[in-house]
Amino acid sequence: MENIYGVKVGDIFYTEKHYFISFYQVVALKGTKQIIIKAIDRKVIGKAEPCGQIVIPDKNNFIECSYIKDNSIGATKIVQKKKNDNKEEIYITFNYFYNISFGGKLRETSFYETAELWDGTPKKHEVIYY
Repeated sequence: MENIYGVKVGDIFYTEKHYFISFYQVVALKGTKQIIIKAIDRKVIGKAEPCGQIVIPDKNNFIECSYIKDNSIGATKIVQKKKNDNKEEIYITFNYFYNISFGGKLRETSFYETAELWDGTPKKHEVIYY
């Protein structure tokens, strides 16, 4: 079963911001355009110099993340399609960002991020050491 854009349960979306990669797995479909996603971990498959890793999604290895308020139930997203340089892209957006404040209370801050449908190619993920 798949939705209007061909997205099905098990598909992966990813965000890439300054070589920081996050993956999200489709765990359910809702109607013809909505999906439920959960954050999943990255699996390291190689090194990228000077301080990066080559990663792929670690399917079914669900983790907590800042973009989803409660990853145990996931987040409902609307699947969208756009044309970019004569190529169609399937994507979802995150219109909010949850962050834990110093007081331990969940605080909502304004944030916007786009996640594209993963094409199966490994991604470079920067590792920052402090």
